[in-house]
Amino acid sequence: MPAAVPILTFHGLESPRSLVGFPPALFRRCLARIAERGWRVVPLLDLVGCLERREPLPDRSLALTFDDGYASVARHALPALAEHGMPATLFVLGGTQASLHGRPLLDRGALAEAVAAGHAIGAHSLTHPDLTRLAPAAAEREIAGSRAALEDALAVPVEAFAYPRGRHDARVCELVGRCFRCGCSDRLGLAGAGSDLLALPRVETWYLARRGLVDLVGSPLLPAYVAARAVPRGLRRAVRA
Repeated sequence: MPAAVPILTFHGLESPRSLVGFPPALFRRCLARIAERGWRVVPLLDLVGCLERREPLPDRSLALTFDDGYASVARHALPALAEHGMPATLFVLGGTQASLHGRPLLDRGALAEAVAAGHAIGAHSLTHPDLTRLAPAAAEREIAGSRAALEDALAVPVEAFAYPRGRHDARVCELVGRCFRCGCSDRLGLAGAGSDLLALPRVETWYLARRGLVDLVGSPLLPAYVAARAVPRGLRRAVRA
């Protein structure tokens, strides 16, 4: 049984690659490698349930997440996921904006189609602010309000949260814990028994967005690669904090 499992984080799917864009061809290659190697994509909340109950994590498993809710996810990711029967969690904004970082976002109709296809919806705040810089009342509105807005619009439970820009602190985590079963951070690492459910580590796929690197998914080399990349990333974050 694995000590920890990867939770892969994608944003949009586009070429060339960018900080929020993973090439669609590489995404399809990633899913193919997962399937060929006999790995199983499981819903994020299934992994969370194992951690909550302190049960063994499923062997040869991983979870797929998408932050921000870009429209390119519906165009490129959802059809590829359907081909392989793989579920994902889409962390989307609860506000009414139609775009983010100059890229169009999924509308409510597209989100409803994703739900009907078996994907889960998570919250990513209302407007994508740095929650650590907001007053407590404003941060609470962004967090609790995003869940309420999405549940009202889609009529499904929204139980997971991803921190905008990965920014969180103890106060923000406490607010998230009032509303959600888990919070997903952008700390680079694998999720396991010692992970904080309100700051789950994930694998940012920016570090896999090349042909040779994406083949590490489902490989025994992935944990070592992630650990090696986490050191400089952590140092950069500490300097900026």
